[in-house]
Amino acid sequence: VLRIFKKNILSPNGVSIIYLWPKRSLHMDTERNSFGFLRFVFAVAVMYFHAFILGGFGSEPFGEFIKKQESVGSLAVMGFFVISGFLVTKSLINSRTVLVYAYRRCLRVLPGFWACLLVTAFLIAPAVFLIERHTLNGFLSLQPDGPVSYIKSNFFLLMHQYAIGNLLSSNPLPYVFDGSLWTIFPEAKAYLFLAILGIIKLNKSKLALLAIFAGMWSLILFNIPVQSASNKFLRLIIDPVFLLYGTYFFAGATAYLFRNLIPINKFLFYS
Repeated sequence: VLRIFKKNILSPNGVSIIYLWPKRSLHMDTERNSFGFLRFVFAVAVMYFHAFILGGFGSEPFGEFIKKQESVGSLAVMGFFVISGFLVTKSLINSRTVLVYAYRRCLRVLPGFWACLLVTAFLIAPAVFLIERHTLNGFLSLQPDGPVSYIKSNFFLLMHQYAIGNLLSSNPLPYVFDGSLWTIFPEAKAYLFLAILGIIKLNKSKLALLAIFAGMWSLILFNIPVQSASNKFLRLIIDPVFLLYGTYFFAGATAYLFRNLIPINKFLFYS
């Protein structure tokens, strides 16, 4: 990606000097970038982190090295949110209306999420049931929290149920099917907040997005506690988990609006 151009300048003694530097116009390209590769790296990092939990292999070494301030898995999820903020902001700005944006986001998230629930409840869970009990008799009537309940409880993205019956009880992380689905709900909340900004015509405002990001980041930086609201509805908005990951989402959103000021570094971006 990095292209070089030359400029000849005569020095005071008449000797021609050639300067080489990257073209100023070459900034963050929203089409040609390394986001696909970064997603692959983050996905591998998440699998690596989960392997220690699901396999019962003890603490993940990187987390131990940094005294459990963070983990490889958490850092990877943060990276996913930054990329998502960048690309979803682009999607909102390029959409004719906020409704078109919302429709595209729903198509992007809901079918895959619902398919994941169905595969877990009616393919993976029956296979586990068969392995553990050597029969499928009684699978649909599992109690508590059977496969149908798994679909109904989690249908609207917020994960209420991870267990299906008492399956996986002997696992190092018992009873949990697809624990990583919790990330979908804060992602959807970020989409919603971005849509609200679009409705009030602030989604293209660099200062507005920068202020939101700076405010959220400041709460984390200065370790200002944010407690979940007692009201069920307000809890969907005032949420310390969303504060953390939403901050990274809005970091990506802000980066999109300021993309023309982000120079390409050949060691970090290559396509």
